[in-house]
Amino acid sequence: MGAVQEVKGPGSRLAKAVRGRLKTPPRCVFYGPEGVGKSTLAAHAPTPIWFDIEDGSGKLDVTRYQFRDEPGGHVPRTYGEVTAALSDLTLSQHEYRSLVIDTADRLESLIWGHMVERDKTKVKGGVENIEDYGYGKGYQIAVDEWRSLCARLDVLRATRGMHIIILAHAHVKAFKNPEGDDYERYSLQVHDKAGGFLKGWADVVGFCRFDEGGSKLKGATKAKGWSTGRRTLNLVRTAAFDAKGRGGMPAELELDAANPWAPLQKAMDDADNLTAPQLAALVAAEAARIGDVELTAKVDAACAVAVTKNDTETLNRYLQDLKRRESKGAVTQ
Repeated sequence: MGAVQEVKGPGSRLAKAVRGRLKTPPRCVFYGPEGVGKSTLAAHAPTPIWFDIEDGSGKLDVTRYQFRDEPGGHVPRTYGEVTAALSDLTLSQHEYRSLVIDTADRLESLIWGHMVERDKTKVKGGVENIEDYGYGKGYQIAVDEWRSLCARLDVLRATRGMHIIILAHAHVKAFKNPEGDDYERYSLQVHDKAGGFLKGWADVVGFCRFDEGGSKLKGATKAKGWSTGRRTLNLVRTAAFDAKGRGGMPAELELDAANPWAPLQKAMDDADNLTAPQLAALVAAEAARIGDVELTAKVDAACAVAVTKNDTETLNRYLQDLKRRESKGAVTQ
């Protein structure tokens, strides 16, 4: 190996390095069952423009991007139309502050179709569908396409200051539990590899759900369903679903019918403005809720170090981890 050459003069970018937290709009993924209010939530985001990939926004008073000048031109037929629209939004001057992609499920099918058309003669034996790439290979290649798409979305977010909002349906899927019995949970209705990437890329992953369930009355043999009529946006992972928010955000927000985005925006703003001591106080409160003396002692010591260093990132990570834990007094069924 040759000697490392020193970069001098204008070739080095080190002098332009800057420190500090970036104030950028959020990347959000919202998913849940049909009719729960995902689209209504997104419709109240700041000045949204809609990529109506599923053609499901007809009852909403929203602005839809026109992919073609014809009836139904607001629904893209190809993945190429979607990427061309992203270039248009990135390069053109406009006043839109949010991009809503509705839905990830339908966009995934366009991505797969794009791959098959592109690679039909490039893969040995030919490609006619996503399975023809070989066991699991097509889905991994699709993740590369998702990664490229999200890089475009990040450019749009950075250069135009736009919120990025991706909506998706949810389905119930078996979860292979490495620590115990398998069970079912809600998942994004895209392939697991794509879903894993999207959840990691997003700043906020919100599971929208109806506040309902089932329980048995004393002496009854069958459970009866119940519902409060509330719709909630859940921002902390549980055994039933994946979710995440910024460190100081609450575990759950109610989707207000009049303006469901307002409480979410306030929660994000409040979380962004928390100081290290404020985050440490929230971490301490979560540790106290859990009720584990040994854990509380470890958390107190770690928080003291983080506050001294003004390390809000670490404190946010502690807070998210503790929110996922049940209290020592919790009863599991």
